[in-house]
Amino acid sequence: MSGPWSTALTAEQYRSYADDGVVHVPNAVDADLLAEIDGLADRQLQEPGPWTTDDGGEPTAGRLFTTRYLWRSEPAMRRFVFESGVAELAATLMGSASARFYFDHLLVKEPGTESPTPWHQDIGYWPFLGSQICSV
Repeated sequence: MSGPWSTALTAEQYRSYADDGVVHVPNAVDADLLAEIDGLADRQLQEPGPWTTDDGGEPTAGRLFTTRYLWRSEPAMRRFVFESGVAELAATLMGSASARFYFDHLLVKEPGTESPTPWHQDIGYWPFLGSQICSV
């Protein structure tokens, strides 16, 4: 596969993804878009949408907040999913000609949270098998 990320990634980044299943790619997403998503997260904390799970009503230490399907109504999330280049990055690292979007999931765990993230099993909402699967 050849694409914009094929030459931008280092051999070490490819090796990290292949060996560890994770890679850090600095500046992979435009800083302005990340700032918009940060603002989106703040707005969601203040005015949660219909797909929210929230273990605390106030933004205090100990709060674990999640929401999903924001791409449907939030332009910043839609741009992240479809225009930021992360799909091409994922496909490149997986050695695939393409990548398919399943869903977005925003998770916010407040700094200084003392309680652990509750035990959970991802398989209920992650119904995939195989080695060419990734989260961004």
